[in-house]
Amino acid sequence: MLRIARTDAQLALVIGHELAHANLGHLDARLVNTVVGWAGGAVLDAGVMFGGISTNGAFSKAFSRAGANAFSVEFEREADYVGAYYAVRAGYDLAGAEEIWRTLSLEQPDSIRIVATHPITPARFVQMQKVAAEIMEKQRRNLPLVPELKNVRADADPTMAPEENVH
Repeated sequence: MLRIARTDAQLALVIGHELAHANLGHLDARLVNTVVGWAGGAVLDAGVMFGGISTNGAFSKAFSRAGANAFSVEFEREADYVGAYYAVRAGYDLAGAEEIWRTLSLEQPDSIRIVATHPITPARFVQMQKVAAEIMEKQRRNLPLVPELKNVRADADPTMAPEENVH
């Protein structure tokens, strides 16, 4: 991402996105999801083992991967959204910054159509246009630049600057 960012605003989006992951607790949630997935798979591995068949941990490995990827697309969308607010609050203009997603789709064509852990790039492009318009409207109306998240974890406060939101 750092290689394809062509403007300071695009770079600010990438950095804001990563800060948002940390501030919204996505990294901790992913770890919990991974452990829960692993535990469920381990139970299945043990059950099959009692039947006399060794799985070599196949279920715990597969469920661990599934747990790690649970909610990842939603986490990415949320981080894009909050990260855009961070970038604007840091003084960057988002006009045209959504082009980073077009550039990424040229660099990685599979990102246009394959949803695994991240939203497809066209969806991210459109979302960023909508977020930029939302932010511009708030600026026009002199409203606080606060993301309007509905499912934010209770221990993360997106209204705070990233450096103030360390738990």
